[in-house]
Amino acid sequence: MSDKAIEMAWAEGNDMKQRNAMVAVWTALFIAIGATLSLAMPDSKSPLKGDPFVLSKNELKPGERRPVVVSPEAVEVRLFVDGLPFRESSHVQALMNDTEGLRLSRAQREILDRSLTRHRLSPSESDATPACYDPHHFFRYFDAKGERIGELEVCYCCRQVRLYAPDQKLNEGEIWEFDFEGAAKLLKAMNVPTDINCPGRG
Repeated sequence: MSDKAIEMAWAEGNDMKQRNAMVAVWTALFIAIGATLSLAMPDSKSPLKGDPFVLSKNELKPGERRPVVVSPEAVEVRLFVDGLPFRESSHVQALMNDTEGLRLSRAQREILDRSLTRHRLSPSESDATPACYDPHHFFRYFDAKGERIGELEVCYCCRQVRLYAPDQKLNEGEIWEFDFEGAAKLLKAMNVPTDINCPGRG
């Protein structure tokens, strides 16, 4: 065999070794990714671990409701309004530009405190969450130091709420229910419309 033929055979052998090494590396990588994903995916029968909105233990019986106060230790609750100002009146634009928010009186806060309920769905009920969720009313709770310790988002467009508070999370199979009509009276008294960016649906 000539020197050239030997060199070609040697080069082909090296190419084959490199290809085999690359295949082995990619195979190991795919196996590692698959193992990681399988560990990360939750059991369909259990709630998502680490989900900030869901706890694993149920305290309520199916169909039971329980009133919830967002942050009882808060010394102040303020309402903030957000949205697309160019579609709204000058009054609503001013509300959106108010970085201090509207402070709720004691009586107004009592109304708000009665508006939220935790409800565990019964087997015959289903939780259909609209995809349009776009809140424009934000009730923020502050402690004595002026630090925010809770927030209640209210979407009058699709009539859904979300709650952000360390000690108030939903259990598996539960939803938040909100007295939108009662809160609408509160907002009207504060001269804040409910149909911001969703005309006719507030």
